[in-house]
Amino acid sequence: MKRHCRIISRRIVPLSLLAAAAWSAAARAAVQPIAWYRLGDDDPGAAAGNVANNPTLDHTLNHLDLTRAGAPHYSADVPANVAAAASADKLSMKLFNFTGPLDIAQPEPNYYMRGGAVTSTSAAYALETWVKSSPLGQGDPSGYTLISYNGVPFYNGIGFFQHGKNYVVRIGSSYEKVLAPASSNTWTHLAFVRQNTANDFYVNGVEQPDLSAGAQSSPGFVGGSFYVGGFGNPLSASALPPRYLFSGLVDEARFSSYPTVTATPSADFLIAEIPRELNWAGSSGTWDTTQPAWRDPSGDAAAWHNLAPDDAIFGGAGASSADITVAGPMTVGKITFDGTTTNYALAGGGAITLNAPLGEGIAANQSAVINAPVQLANDQRWDVAVGQTLTVNAPVSGAGVEKAGAGTLSIKSFSTSSISVTGGTLVMSGAAATSDTNALAVAPGAQLDVTDNNLVVHGGDVAAISALVKSGRNEGAWDGDGIITSEPAATATAALTTLGVAKAEDAGYVGRTFGGIAVAAGDVLLMYTRGGDANLDARIDGDDYFQIDSGFPQGLHGWFNGDFNYDGVINGDDYFIIDSNFPAQGAAFAPEGAVAVVPEPAAAAVAGACMIAIASLPPRRRRPRHPAAA
Repeated sequence: MKRHCRIISRRIVPLSLLAAAAWSAAARAAVQPIAWYRLGDDDPGAAAGNVANNPTLDHTLNHLDLTRAGAPHYSADVPANVAAAASADKLSMKLFNFTGPLDIAQPEPNYYMRGGAVTSTSAAYALETWVKSSPLGQGDPSGYTLISYNGVPFYNGIGFFQHGKNYVVRIGSSYEKVLAPASSNTWTHLAFVRQNTANDFYVNGVEQPDLSAGAQSSPGFVGGSFYVGGFGNPLSASALPPRYLFSGLVDEARFSSYPTVTATPSADFLIAEIPRELNWAGSSGTWDTTQPAWRDPSGDAAAWHNLAPDDAIFGGAGASSADITVAGPMTVGKITFDGTTTNYALAGGGAITLNAPLGEGIAANQSAVINAPVQLANDQRWDVAVGQTLTVNAPVSGAGVEKAGAGTLSIKSFSTSSISVTGGTLVMSGAAATSDTNALAVAPGAQLDVTDNNLVVHGGDVAAISALVKSGRNEGAWDGDGIITSEPAATATAALTTLGVAKAEDAGYVGRTFGGIAVAAGDVLLMYTRGGDANLDARIDGDDYFQIDSGFPQGLHGWFNGDFNYDGVINGDDYFIIDSNFPAQGAAFAPEGAVAVVPEPAAAAVAGACMIAIASLPPRRRRPRHPAAA
């Protein structure tokens, strides 16, 4: 409800406050907003897409309005899990601040501020806000961008920043606590509560305590101001530019006091449903939002809430297996597979969206199977315990995944912003499937097993990926750290298969598809193919001999140039690989978009001509264990 009456007179009670009078007496007694910035919903004439008003109005009768700098805009993207007290939430504040190359036009700084901090006469108070980061990232050279702050940043007061890839809370000059990974896909609620001399922290209404001395320090607000989206003063004549400029969405920034100390301050946050940790109550059954198939922490029967979202724990059913049907789309904070006797299988037509507000997506302490598609709302960690296997027989898409733990994660296919393997093995288990990601990393001691699959790394580093393949190949044993293939043909004594790596522009795939994935310049292609397939077209022909014959006299290296065993030089070993595989090629290893054929008689003549060059090459190194490993 808009406060149109505010234009006429500050003395007229806003209509939204009359509606707020319907709040329960208990709620009014528990929390008393001192400044509440709804960032659009109280601003006369506000509409999504328009430049925001100057000022944006304080929801309370204290009239602590915020002054605009630049041209932030209103947005219709608002948190779905906002509390009933803000159920009329139709708008949020979109701030776009970019720091980049000087030849790119920079937008004027976008932020709001109020000269003077917002203070409480009570020793119990709270600061909260909803935030959603920009997918374009943050640009401040300090690495900090201000979401909402009450006080003087990095001197006194309390507030929230995005620091790198995380949302953090800061108290005064020195204390900082990581609250949650920053997300451009989902809204996150951040809160700080001080009750007398005790401080506490919350993410989506869930307590994140810290009893250290720094965490319990008193904020102090002397000389401060209230800021949203950046630190500066648009009314100042100072030449100092504003700093810590945030890019993204901010909504419902509120500073409140508590008349008395309360054991459950989160009950008064602007959150409709606080996530719960729910245990699956039986063995086989249906997972939906209507049946009380769960047990809450008190042991009471509970139905699932998608809005919060809740955390799901599967374990202790006492059966040797449990099949659970996912009846419809389910949104989950975190999934834990626990227990020692039950192997769970989640299947059905409903997709599972993993929100992972704290960055913890799945903890597989027991082997389990997921046969439903998985969508990743945030970057998250999937931890699989030693000796256990988590099998996902469906596509995984969205944000990034870190595979952690010493166990095995098997995924049919993925299309993610990043893939990182920091422990154990990640297996690409689809049947000759092609996956893609924007970033790839495999830590020492970990493995990415491509099997017979293919991978596109958009904007990847061909040298770094080749190094991971070289490490995993381990001179043909395919048992090293890094990127491997566990296909038996890769270690066979004849007609060896291997993993080839090339830049899209070298292999001629720019503007085409590779396994159904659109490819652009700068992308790196990783393909399970025959040794000698330099250009990754799933065949060995004159084009591949041209590459090795060109690469040899120039002293080049790399798969595309003919270094098929990744040892850094092109010599007789590489010619042996291509010459052995040329006559033996039969069934192709072609991703979609590549044409695979058996060699034609004319191509054999090319091979014969190329064999003449071998006499001038250094002798091939013999490896008795793998005489022709690719």
